[in-house]
Amino acid sequence: MLHTYKLTTQNINRIATYAKISMFGDFLKRQDIDIALLQEVTHNNFTTIHDYNAIINEGIEKRGKAILVKTDYKYKT
Repeated sequence: MLHTYKLTTQNINRIATYAKISMFGDFLKRQDIDIALLQEVTHNNFTTIHDYNAIINEGIEKRGKAILVKTDYKYKT
């Protein structure tokens, strides 16, 4: 059985304010994104986006990566 998932890759350019992260979360929900791959992550604030699990690596120079996955998506780590 084939599954189709909506993915996005974003360079978020170190956004850190809760207002901008909330706007990004709204974008994910509006576009019905299943998995988001992020670059230039400087904080772990992305764990506050509802309905998404965040896997975050801030990196040594605070230019890390993150993966956001819908909470109802079944995956193995």
